[in-house]
Amino acid sequence: QNSNAVIGMTLDTDRNYIENEIQILKSRTTSEMVVEKLLNSKYRNDLYLFNTKSYKSPYYRKYVSFGLLDKFQDTITIPEDYDNYLIPLYAKKLRKRIEVTNKRNTDALYVKVKGSNPNECQLILDTLLHVYEYRDREWATEEMSNLKQFLIAELNSTSIKLDSIDLVIRDFQEK
Repeated sequence: QNSNAVIGMTLDTDRNYIENEIQILKSRTTSEMVVEKLLNSKYRNDLYLFNTKSYKSPYYRKYVSFGLLDKFQDTITIPEDYDNYLIPLYAKKLRKRIEVTNKRNTDALYVKVKGSNPNECQLILDTLLHVYEYRDREWATEEMSNLKQFLIAELNSTSIKLDSIDLVIRDFQEK
């Protein structure tokens, strides 16, 4: 039974890691970074996510809806010096379109972006993964930096202790 507990603990640790990664991918911060990257891209005024692209309906939709549905499409143009208040609004909209799942007993994550245009979904997905990789590298760099600072502090502390022990040994040898 002890071996099962150890295996279970390892699986729980792995499960927590996977759940953490899922939450990072779906987080507000990640979404805001994705939105900011898209707002600063050449696609800014060509995305359904930002209401900057109008829906191109199939030819039969005009006849079925008498053209009424297409009249109510409000598109906007986002200037290059956009207001930052747009970022949280679009990030919230983006989070509703992101779906992250994990197949049981695997480390693989499935990330899906829902939308009406496959090219836009692919662009958003690529941007999301790029931002995720960037954040992961930043955390790893920060972790290494913190580890280096810790080791330097420990080295200095140990050096001081060794110097004091060396002095005690010299005093003892002289007596």
